[in-house]
Amino acid sequence: MKILSKKIDEFGLLIFLLVTSGAMLAATFQYPYEAAMFPRFAAILVFVGSLLILLEQYLPQSIQEIVGESTQLIGDQEVEVEGKEFEGQKNPDNNTDTPTTDSGQLGLLNDSAKTTYAIVLYAVGSFLVGMLWVTPVFVFAYIMLFRGSRLIAAVLSAVSFGIGFIFMDLLNVPIDTGLII
Repeated sequence: MKILSKKIDEFGLLIFLLVTSGAMLAATFQYPYEAAMFPRFAAILVFVGSLLILLEQYLPQSIQEIVGESTQLIGDQEVEVEGKEFEGQKNPDNNTDTPTTDSGQLGLLNDSAKTTYAIVLYAVGSFLVGMLWVTPVFVFAYIMLFRGSRLIAAVLSAVSFGIGFIFMDLLNVPIDTGLII
């Protein structure tokens, strides 16, 4: 089956996003139109985007080029693993973008798996203790996971908390509470 040709972690993330956005979309119909407009719009965007990526092989060629276009927001960066440096490069053995060291040792998780696990943990954490508290931790951890600057991670974490607090205050949405707290 062509859909399963995607890596299992990418496939899992797409299914998670489809189910979550579908549930979010369904939940918006119990609120007044004005209050449900933004969550409904966000859920539709995530659902359609995930569906496009999942069904990429079945789309017309012109749309496949747009959906499947790889973007690189940050140039190649050097990363140190167990005292050895390497740059993001194509692995000639299997022709993938998996970084390797001199000894051919691979990292524990690839970037797709890291992203998948981070998003799932963020969703679970938000449900348990509240999105307001989990968001800055997620932002910091996600930036550090991909070897970002601690200063930038700290600043963006503070900004994410500020945005969440303003959102909570202005719209009177209880994102500071979860199942446990």
